[in-house]
Amino acid sequence: MVAAAFIALLSSYALGVPIFNIIRVPNSSPNVPTAINNAGEVVVNRATTNGYFVALWNRVTGTQSLNSSGETDLGVAINDGNDVAGSGGPTGSGKVQAFLWEQATGTMFLGTLGGVLSEAYGINANRDIVGMAYTAENLQHAFLWTESGGMQDLTPDLTSPGGATATAINSSGEVIG
Repeated sequence: MVAAAFIALLSSYALGVPIFNIIRVPNSSPNVPTAINNAGEVVVNRATTNGYFVALWNRVTGTQSLNSSGETDLGVAINDGNDVAGSGGPTGSGKVQAFLWEQATGTMFLGTLGGVLSEAYGINANRDIVGMAYTAENLQHAFLWTESGGMQDLTPDLTSPGGATATAINSSGEVIG
């Protein structure tokens, strides 16, 4: 009896090891889930013969296309308001730009820092987005985009090759990269 109690105390349940359930996102191969929010909404980049498209998946409604207005879009982050940050080419532009997608208004491309490319990597609850963008001098700089301030260069004094990238932002507005 004592031995059985001792074994029970040492079990993974008693030690608080989480138990995981693996749920396959339907039609997810070769599609790639890339981000999840606290409500269980998953960003899925869906591959087709025409390029990549962003969708949201959850257990209740399944997969829903974001119907973004770009070409070859890739979603990379989602906040708890189901706002998605990613990168894609505005239709017909041939250039890649960071974007914000929201249910009410769809896709808004965020522009660049004067160069030809920007990519988003993180979004917070305030819908502030961080990533990297090229300047007119073809230098890679980290950026912060806010609805009130637009795209702001976080590394304006950077002049070395290799550049900078902001990869995440929290709800306090603290950025890492």
